[in-house]
Amino acid sequence: MYQAVSPDCRTWVDGSNFGLPKEIDVFAGRPASTGQHALDLDLSYSLPKGTETRFADQNFVLNLPHGDIVARGTVVKVERVLPAPKWSRESLSTHLDTLRGEDFDDDIAYQITIRFPQPIPKRFDFTPPSMVVEGKTYPVRTFTYRWFASRGVFGLCM
Repeated sequence: MYQAVSPDCRTWVDGSNFGLPKEIDVFAGRPASTGQHALDLDLSYSLPKGTETRFADQNFVLNLPHGDIVARGTVVKVERVLPAPKWSRESLSTHLDTLRGEDFDDDIAYQITIRFPQPIPKRFDFTPPSMVVEGKTYPVRTFTYRWFASRGVFGLCM
């Protein structure tokens, strides 16, 4: 469940998806710099109609690769993307608990932004909190990021 497949993690990846039971998906993409060495990471959770999941805890941390915690994040934005009548966004509380796939024909997406206000190392791992589906706790994969000097941004890598 570790994304990086090479020691230097040199291959850029636009985004990475991880599947949970009941066809619930977790997607991570490129982070955004907020200035002053801070970073925002966005996660999207996609839930089919009739499903539900909840966060096992509220710990959003960055680690050195296979190592110590280097930053703790705070949820700064949560949006639910509704498919009907026209794809619309609804802002929700930043206290995360249960996500629900509601009665629409298409999946419901929850987009969550986590801010890490501390200086960020040139390479780090991000493992979102485990998710509880039907009473069972499932770990979520580790997403690996590094600084791509040629692009001037942080990005997912393999």
